[in-house]
Amino acid sequence: MKFDLNKEMKPWVDTINNSLKWAMALIIRIGLILLGIIMIIMLLKWTGIIKELYDLTSIDVEVIHEDTRHLSKPKILTHTSDIKDITETQKLIMDKLKGKTKNEDK
Repeated sequence: MKFDLNKEMKPWVDTINNSLKWAMALIIRIGLILLGIIMIIMLLKWTGIIKELYDLTSIDVEVIHEDTRHLSKPKILTHTSDIKDITETQKLIMDKLKGKTKNEDK
């Protein structure tokens, strides 16, 4: 009885061939994806977009400080002027109250 290697190994060869097809398809897909990513990165580098994005994080902003001058000075309040203002407002309030009570009596 003659041993026929092709006949005996046929199921194994089909399985290996099928697995090899899937493996090669997977390797080719991964290779194409990596090639696409590398090409996109090279395109961005060639157009200068990557450099601009990198420069955005390292921009030094120059702040110019200018002296400000206040042309108008606020009125300086003294103790006597505070008392005078308070008494004037008290008089106004009292006059208003007196005026209202007189109007109500009539």
